[in-house]
Amino acid sequence: MAGADLSTQFEKISDKAKTANDKIKAASQRTRDQLEADVASARDKASAAADHFPEDADAAHKKESFAPARNPRRVAGSYREGEGKRQDAESRTRRERGREGRERG
Repeated sequence: MAGADLSTQFEKISDKAKTANDKIKAASQRTRDQLEADVASARDKASAAADHFPEDADAAHKKESFAPARNPRRVAGSYREGEGKRQDAESRTRRERGREGRERG
């Protein structure tokens, strides 16, 4: 009798293990299916975004083409003018300091 009880217990353990294994396989399949669905969704979104990219690029190019062109000489000239003004102010400051020193001495 004791042998029959052990045999029954082992069968129950085996059945529980098979049931648990089936549940794990089913969960794994659901996870795989969900992952495939997520990948397909991401692929569709990326494709849609890529389809809009040329339109956005064309719109940006058209917008940029209507912007007034800057004259590179004028930009460089205004930098030089600004630099010259700064140097003139420094020269005036030095001259004034020099006068103050001569007046004191």
